[in-house]
Amino acid sequence: MKKILLTFLLLILIFIAVSLYINRPEAIIANLIKDKNIAEKKLTYIASIFGVLPVARAEFSTTFIEDYNGTKGNEVYRLSAQAKNLNIYSKFFQGEAVLDSYVDALTFNPFLFVQKVSMSGKKEAVKEVSYNQLEQIMTLNGERRQIPAGTQDPLSAVFNIRRMDFSKVKDFEMNINTNQKNYLLKGVVQLKTLRVGGQKIEVAIVDATIARREKSPYHKSSIRMVLWRDKGNLPVYIKVFASGFLLTNRLVSIK
Repeated sequence: MKKILLTFLLLILIFIAVSLYINRPEAIIANLIKDKNIAEKKLTYIASIFGVLPVARAEFSTTFIEDYNGTKGNEVYRLSAQAKNLNIYSKFFQGEAVLDSYVDALTFNPFLFVQKVSMSGKKEAVKEVSYNQLEQIMTLNGERRQIPAGTQDPLSAVFNIRRMDFSKVKDFEMNINTNQKNYLLKGVVQLKTLRVGGQKIEVAIVDATIARREKSPYHKSSIRMVLWRDKGNLPVYIKVFASGFLLTNRLVSIK
């Protein structure tokens, strides 16, 4: 019995060690470099609970639209994300989230954010948020709310972080709201050189916190992003800690 228990514990330790290793930015980038076609169209991530247990696959893509809604010269970026549980969990649970953000190509601020969440045995939940940045008003499923100028949604926030020149930007602030309260995202940036297969890879490590602007001691979360600078600040690793829950996301494919 003791041998079985020790073997089981050893396997768990090996699994944890391997999981922690493959979540290292150096290991992630080394895996991506094997694919010579790093032409960003669709990014695929594996999400893991506490960096150890893989639970979901997420895909992100960006499309440039010249004539949005058929209006000539109305140029936007459509940012899309889709996440669903891994197939190994399908017998027990099925969940999927689809996000779309439409960002003005001139101001890089969103004017529409749509979120659809579906889970086994439950009705699909749909959230639609439109932003009037000039009047500083957002409309959530028909209800109007006051927002600060330049308010972002989660997808457009990452989009704008990637546009930053981190040789000049060392810290930043950003307003976020897709629900009821206005949140402030505050980030600091550290530049670092990684050695991957004999190559020097320049990355930016972004550590950020998200909290309500009213300075509530609750509803706080933290985010760490590792961005590959030579690839357009490509997010290779994202760690989110909120409500005592840690979720890590590592980039596994670029197509």
